[in-house]
Amino acid sequence: ASAATLNFQVDADKLAPGDDVYAGFAVRLIGASDYAADVTVAQDSSDALARTTASYRYTTSATCDATAYDGGTDETGTSFARPALHTPVYLCFEVSARSGLTPGADGTIVWTFDAESTDTL
Repeated sequence: ASAATLNFQVDADKLAPGDDVYAGFAVRLIGASDYAADVTVAQDSSDALARTTASYRYTTSATCDATAYDGGTDETGTSFARPALHTPVYLCFEVSARSGLTPGADGTIVWTFDAESTDTL
């Protein structure tokens, strides 16, 4: 089966040098899942705005802000396991602007999640 596409924005419309914006995302198995899964995360910043950086951390809450991000673990870790139903893994994404950011410019950062079935639940 092909992967689903999800678009979300990190509210970066008014991003200025020195600013950070955050967006949370949760990944979990659906209730009808028969198998656990290993999930791989990839980040493509090739179309990002010049003078911006992006990263993510795993957190313990659906809340995603500077406090949650700073308390997160495994910054930009590339994989995680989903061994149980209904228990989400939370990711907190951060996009930061540095000095020299061009006003009014557009950019895109793409995070891809690929999952592979593992053990029977």
